[in-house]
Amino acid sequence: WEERLRSAGFEWVLNGSGVDHKPLINREADDQVVRHRTAISRHTFSRSFQCLERYGYLTNEYDVFDYGCGKGDDLRGLSELGIESSGWDPHFRPDGKINNADIVNLGYVINVIETREERIETIQKAYSLTKVLLVISAQLERERNPEHRAYKDGVLTSRNTFQKYYVHSELEEFIFQCTEEKPIAVGPGIFFVFRDKLAEQTFLSKRQRSRVSTRPRFLIPRPTETEKQADLYQQHKEILDELWRNWLMLGRTPYADEIDEISPKVIESFGSIKRALRFLVQLNGEEKILEASKSRTDDLLVYFALNLFHGRPRYSRQPLRLQRDVKLLLRNHTTALDQARQLLFSVSEPDVVLQSCKEAAEQGIGCLDEKPTLTLHSSLINDLPAELRVYIGCASQLYGDIENTD
Repeated sequence: WEERLRSAGFEWVLNGSGVDHKPLINREADDQVVRHRTAISRHTFSRSFQCLERYGYLTNEYDVFDYGCGKGDDLRGLSELGIESSGWDPHFRPDGKINNADIVNLGYVINVIETREERIETIQKAYSLTKVLLVISAQLERERNPEHRAYKDGVLTSRNTFQKYYVHSELEEFIFQCTEEKPIAVGPGIFFVFRDKLAEQTFLSKRQRSRVSTRPRFLIPRPTETEKQADLYQQHKEILDELWRNWLMLGRTPYADEIDEISPKVIESFGSIKRALRFLVQLNGEEKILEASKSRTDDLLVYFALNLFHGRPRYSRQPLRLQRDVKLLLRNHTTALDQARQLLFSVSEPDVVLQSCKEAAEQGIGCLDEKPTLTLHSSLINDLPAELRVYIGCASQLYGDIENTD
């Protein structure tokens, strides 16, 4: 009871062995919140920027605005990387210019604001400054200290700083209410909110891509191979290897504008891209191409299956590369969605999940024990069978990226 009273912001007033006539005192009214004390010094990027770095957004392609930058350590890190960035903070950088940017970071800001109205206003302001992507992060309930005292809808710490701790799903719903956009969990208490919908679909697609070996095969002499073929390969080895790498990476026949750096040379040497591709099949065989095609098809089905949680996107709103993938690998968008839906529903069957675990273990992906439980490193997730990737993806919808899960 003493612990519960302290966590609620009360204390006992004892008079000898008895309790005084005013047994409970709430000190809420006497406390003054000091927001800037929540700012900490960092020697590495904050979690929000670590997520941006992991997904390839910390490049010269995007400029960054840190809304509530604290002491500015993240900004110094961005400057070291040569990324155009700026920030504003009411205490440490009040003269900083509040400006629009491709990427806006609202990192661990809303949880130190005492009123819900100001939190809503802050999120909406940050979203209005965003061109491509808004990153929002906040403290979760699991980080709460039971010694903290209740204050409004949060707690006061011993340093008179306010903290509003969220449940992950509560934070997701709150962001949605403020922006009217479905946030995407990328870590515990960390969400991406895309203002650019094309960038959102590109992100969701790349998130499900498995790694396919793109290293070209070496020329292996075969009894049926003619000297002419060998000479032709050696003569055009550089462009053929590049064409082969792109073919494997795409998992389908490349379009001319997808290999625009080498397509003029390919056409000049072989007459057309198709003839060059046929030559590569004769030279290297179809095994790697079929493997890459199946892998990319699985990537697409996993992407569409998990994207069903965010509603059914229109085909015309998909990135051009994704539209081409669908056309060449799955015939059309309707077929892709039908197969993706079947894949999503299939993971509700324990036998399907178990069989996929066995297949993964047979391929050397993880270790399957007698329970049976499949154990593997998180870096191998995208190499798993499609059913297991969807199974894990369903969990990620609730808890964020599996790499950041305890």
